[in-house]
Amino acid sequence: MLSYQHAYHAGNFADVHKHWLLVLLLEALSRKDKPWCYLDTHAGRGIYSLDSAMAMKTAEWREGVARLLETSGSAPESVQSYLRIVQSYLRIVQSNLRTVTEDVSYAREIHMYPGSPEFARRLMRQNDREVLCELHPQEIEHLKKHFHKYDNVHLHFRDGFEGVFAMVPPPEKRGLVLIDPSYELKQDYQRIPAYLEKLHKRWAGATVAIWYPVLTDERHQTLLKGVRESALDNVLRSEIRRKSEIRKKEANKGMVGSGMLILNPPWKVDLAITSGWSYLVNSLQLDDQQSVAVDWLKPEKST
Repeated sequence: MLSYQHAYHAGNFADVHKHWLLVLLLEALSRKDKPWCYLDTHAGRGIYSLDSAMAMKTAEWREGVARLLETSGSAPESVQSYLRIVQSYLRIVQSNLRTVTEDVSYAREIHMYPGSPEFARRLMRQNDREVLCELHPQEIEHLKKHFHKYDNVHLHFRDGFEGVFAMVPPPEKRGLVLIDPSYELKQDYQRIPAYLEKLHKRWAGATVAIWYPVLTDERHQTLLKGVRESALDNVLRSEIRRKSEIRKKEANKGMVGSGMLILNPPWKVDLAITSGWSYLVNSLQLDDQQSVAVDWLKPEKST
């Protein structure tokens, strides 16, 4: 059994990047009246208490979502939907918090932070549907408690790779798959490109988002290489990296960035990402030379 639990890392800089992109993708799907289905291979617990012992042990949210909340007044339109959802879970408590770069005094406004399933639920319309797979016994119990009253959210205690593949294409025929494993198993970097090819053959019209960590050992390059060499095309990449001077002051230097691959991105979503990029870079104090808003890992083939 894998031991990873996201509660230690909820609301960190990687979550901000991942969930902002997720909101943009689901909003793009909602521009058409036809319903969509959201499928998540590794759902986690859905919503996280940032007052919990697990979250406070690392307090990674202080250098993630808290930084965006400090600058929310200057957020561009493409980031505002993400912030509105986050702000609906706030509780204001004045406190002094130490960041990795300086002592600052600001309003600690965060009480709960939504995970990917909760972001998706908040963006669902009446006829949209959500399918969540989770194999960790503690996490699935959290999902059951949180989502039990929602008829259009379906939970599956099963391996997410196998489960999602078995359930596509959904009746809606359009939608988004989020592949977001913990990468505790290093073979995930090798297996995902082949899995994407199989998934695409079964549901060619799906938008598929693949989150990956950017680590100091650059092992994510195996994933990128596999996708480049695959039969897939129309794959967008967005990747952030933190400034080296910030990373050096942190005890855990393993994850230095966050990446997302998007197969079949909705129309103009690349422009939406670009329009919010400077705000994200400045708020999260990113390395603007190594980070990339969007580029085409595999361009769409011309017909």
